Amino acid sequence: MAIVLINEFTNMKKSTLLISILFSVGMMTFTLDTLASRPTDINYVAKKVTTFGSEYREYAVRCSDGNAKMITAWEQRTKWCIGLTNQCLANQLEAATTACGG
Repeated sequence: MAIVLINEFTNMKKSTLLISILFSVGMMTFTLDTLASRPTDINYVAKKVTTFGSEYREYAVRCSDGNAKMITAWEQRTKWCIGLTNQCLANQLEAATTACGG
């Protein structure tokens, strides 16, 4: 009888430890996700033209970490790029999130 109680107590300790570990890992994941900088504000800046005659629009992005980034819209706002790079995405929010590092 005593051996059965000891085994049940040991199994209970293992399951409690496992639950604690899983909870800790979950909280770390949640914390890291919330620490990633996100766009908080996107403002139109100007319409510009390249030396080759291509029109684009410039937008200022304010990030949750306090930094300001620039994104640009090309091809009648169907292509959104991080600054003037070739790193482009399909929509404004994705480009702003990437620019902020999220």
